[in-house]
Amino acid sequence: MEIENPPPAGLGRNAFFTVDELADWLKVNPETIRRMVKRKQLEAIRIGRAYRIQREWIERWLRRNTMRDTAGEKTRSGAAGGDEPES
Repeated sequence: MEIENPPPAGLGRNAFFTVDELADWLKVNPETIRRMVKRKQLEAIRIGRAYRIQREWIERWLRRNTMRDTAGEKTRSGAAGGDEPES
């Protein structure tokens, strides 16, 4: 899988993101990231009162949660091509 807008160059696999940095990169509300961490949907460590998310963990989460929209592959709503019954 290729990430459309990867994190800035120079950040290795061990680089850590703050909640705000990750939210900005993924273009979501920071509370969405916090909620995912609290629900254990996204791996993170806690330093004091702040979460840090390792780039490798983000990439793993993206691979597991990327929906594919190609012919013949299932999507979350059912078979590709919609929910219409076959004739």
